[in-house]
Amino acid sequence: MPKSLQPFSLTHQSCMHKGMQTMKISNRTMQSLFANASNQSDNNPMAGASLQQVSERAGVSIATVSRVINESPLVSENTRARVLRAVRELDYQPSFAARTLAKQSTDTLGVIFPHLDDGFFLEALKGINDAASETDYHLMVAFGRGPADEMKLIRQYVQQQRVDALIIMNVDLPNRFVSSLSKHASKIVMIDRPVKGANIPTISMDNINGAANVMRHLINDHGYTDIAIITGPEGTFDSIQRLEGCRIAAKEAGITIPEHRIWYGDFSEDTGYNLMHTQFASNKPLPQAIFAFNDNMAIGVLDSMREHNRSAPDDIAVVGFDNTSQAKHQNLTTIHTPVRDMGNLAVRKAISTIKNKDATPNTPLHTLLPTELIYRRSCGCGQAQFAPSKRFRK
Repeated sequence: MPKSLQPFSLTHQSCMHKGMQTMKISNRTMQSLFANASNQSDNNPMAGASLQQVSERAGVSIATVSRVINESPLVSENTRARVLRAVRELDYQPSFAARTLAKQSTDTLGVIFPHLDDGFFLEALKGINDAASETDYHLMVAFGRGPADEMKLIRQYVQQQRVDALIIMNVDLPNRFVSSLSKHASKIVMIDRPVKGANIPTISMDNINGAANVMRHLINDHGYTDIAIITGPEGTFDSIQRLEGCRIAAKEAGITIPEHRIWYGDFSEDTGYNLMHTQFASNKPLPQAIFAFNDNMAIGVLDSMREHNRSAPDDIAVVGFDNTSQAKHQNLTTIHTPVRDMGNLAVRKAISTIKNKDATPNTPLHTLLPTELIYRRSCGCGQAQFAPSKRFRK
């Protein structure tokens, strides 16, 4: 069955639920189930080949065919080869419901994201899809409309056992709710924000060192001391960590970041544009450099600068965070974030918990992936007289 980013139909969801509740299935039950599927196939010209037809072609019982389809070791290699040859010749498609009951699993991972209007989430989803395809798992993806809706979706997926494991993009879920999921930790993996005390595997990026390396580069390599920072929404995990990294690097250099140089944004391009417009309109001294906590806001800054006949880095150096495709087109110095790798690793951790649910985990709950500073012209790199410090190269 082909993998898809779209949820299964309600019929499939219902089958998953029933399958996960059935713990022991006798051979007689399986034979009856597959026989029913065969009869339905025979009576439906659109259904394709039936299990009965495969058993007749291979010269074995329906129960033996079901064992081969469900990869049971209790079948000889010669018999297995005959059944698989019959399956290929008849182009037989196994019943998803029957396989779910037999294997007591859905071969499906649930994915719950806040929304998809941000390149960050899309990149993570690509990583999830890549890993799911490589490991023959289906995806059931849902997008919440705010934390309350996301919590409702999570409860449904966990309680109704629609999927074998659940991957959650935890951006702004309440800590208390996340902690309450600890009893289901063997079925959940989170991306982005870890929650202290929650016994749930989490995959994050190294925001602190990423931001600190930007500041070190601007201060130590370029000599900038008047640096403005554009944050994300107040209280956002990534924004808090990046601001902490900025302050660490500033302290190392013996400088402070004054409050009037911390501009509060919301990760949107409009924020960067409007904040920069406000600075031009104020007629106050402009900073030597601007570090925006994502590429969208940095690009907004660059747009505003162009409208005021200013450029980066000649008038003001500009740096972003995320390394989006737009950053490359704008020649924007930025931080590469391992978002696709985070999605990929989340799938592999989820599958590992499925296959070793009774084993004691031998890996840390929190995985922190490194970020990388990407040097481009907007900060002053790439000019003939300048070469970045080797300290920050990889």
